[in-house]
Amino acid sequence: MTKKTLRSRMKDVREQLHQKHNVRGAKLLAANLLSLDVVQKAGIVAGYYPIQSELDIIVALKALHAAHHPIALPVMTGPDSPLLFRGWDFTTPLVEGPFGVREPAADVASVIPDVVLVPLLAFDDQGQRLGYGGGFYDRTFAHLKDAVRIGVAFEGQKIEAVPTESYDQGLDYVITEQKTYSFDRL
Repeated sequence: MTKKTLRSRMKDVREQLHQKHNVRGAKLLAANLLSLDVVQKAGIVAGYYPIQSELDIIVALKALHAAHHPIALPVMTGPDSPLLFRGWDFTTPLVEGPFGVREPAADVASVIPDVVLVPLLAFDDQGQRLGYGGGFYDRTFAHLKDAVRIGVAFEGQKIEAVPTESYDQGLDYVITEQKTYSFDRL
């Protein structure tokens, strides 16, 4: 199956999971994320402002913020560029960026995150993720080699194998509402 076909199929799967499990899933995911040792020891945690049927991680980001972790959100700076991360304190207004993604404005300081939470359409047992196809996180991870990469998904987004290319960047963990998966990408 091609990535394009798989993306279409997994968008439908994720939409169904979102409609059925998002509120409860967001709370369970937050608990799973906060219990992860690498997150507890982290400084800056970069999340994302959910769009479409992405699992809502705002609950988790608020809990991390309450536990004194600085929070950041991604900013798209160009179609072939890695993501930039800017701090966010939940009171600073967000602006609409490309693809309808809400992001901190240009006057907010950029930061380098210790942990990056990544939305996805599908993941597998090897720590590979299927994203939207823009390559933003792959370029970002090629640049931020030391950041801990944590995919965020519903359990039902797990598939047997994600088709990969040489430029695809693997994850260190995937957190779902049911489970935490750990991968050795090094």
